[in-house]
Amino acid sequence: EYAISYNGILDCWHDGCETLGPPYAPHSVALHDADEFLAAASSPDDRQRRMDAILDAYRALDELKRSGDVAMIGIGAKDWDVIRSIDDAVSLDWIMFATLPTIYRHPPQIVTDLDRMSKRGVVFVNAGVFHSGFLVGGSQFDYEPFDQSHPDAAQLVQWRDRLYAVCNAHQVTPAAASVQFSISHPGISTVALNCDTAGRVVENFEAARTPIADAFWKELKAEGVVSAAYPFVG
Repeated sequence: EYAISYNGILDCWHDGCETLGPPYAPHSVALHDADEFLAAASSPDDRQRRMDAILDAYRALDELKRSGDVAMIGIGAKDWDVIRSIDDAVSLDWIMFATLPTIYRHPPQIVTDLDRMSKRGVVFVNAGVFHSGFLVGGSQFDYEPFDQSHPDAAQLVQWRDRLYAVCNAHQVTPAAASVQFSISHPGISTVALNCDTAGRVVENFEAARTPIADAFWKELKAEGVVSAAYPFVG
């Protein structure tokens, strides 16, 4: 386990290079779960100390980039506000985010931010596109067991039922709809999908490549499953 700090990141980098062994070395590096590190703060002062440590870690990554040891520096996180604040301070090259934008959650601010960052050449990797499997019939939602007693539970189930109804009418699987929506923004170059079995690899590939007619997306918008304001489908 490495500390999030200038020296901690460099220690992690050197150990990673030793593990890979020459001539191999990381091309794209990132600080992972900086949002969880900040969320663990015990007070505003502690949170600021943690943010300072994060920025020190990025100072180390930036030096690796400037020396030519790595090509790209980035972040992997779930909290978009944290991603945006770190990008404002660091100017990231690539970003892996989770659970947005997805077919379920795609607020206008995210679209605006992706548009702005894309113009700068930022590379995006979208993860968590099934919301921990909930969108494809799973019993978890956003990395937690789905709680039927939660105030939003009924709304979530109703939304999923409406998605499934349109999917059935157009013979589109929920997986295909989820994956293809999540790469619909032109700035998103990659979607990260879990593969717990070999067969899942084929299913994921098909979900990304199965043709989906424009009429499907139009009906999702008409039914209120997808925001009518989202510009990249339908």
